[in-house]
Amino acid sequence: MTIEGQLPNGEKSYALKSPGATFDIEGDNRIQSGLKDVEVTIFEANQPASVIKADSATIDKTNQKLVLVGKVVVTSQRDQATLRANQIVYRETMARVEATGQVRLEQKGWSMGPLPELWANRDLSRVATPKAWKEKE
Repeated sequence: MTIEGQLPNGEKSYALKSPGATFDIEGDNRIQSGLKDVEVTIFEANQPASVIKADSATIDKTNQKLVLVGKVVVTSQRDQATLRANQIVYRETMARVEATGQVRLEQKGWSMGPLPELWANRDLSRVATPKAWKEKE
């Protein structure tokens, strides 16, 4: 199954692929859980920015976020940088990837980590600790 997300401006936000899912309904918003062995393509200006693979995922439409858990790997489509973590929260409207738990960033010729937490933009071209990220906003 493929589930697509869309930003308020109509641009494609993500495309999530999973062999199957279970559903929980809360009010008018559909919360999907039980997504296993997922692959998510994150888009920027309707073009693939990165691909995320994880053991499981939950889509939270109410808070406009994806929560991916278990051996999470984000790969930038721009320069093939990789971000690995125990959990990733992708905040759609903020266009931000929030990685927690044994976070490692690897690019050509260098790597950093493990770190407890790291935030990045959709294509991993900007990364920072949460404190440093907030100071630049």
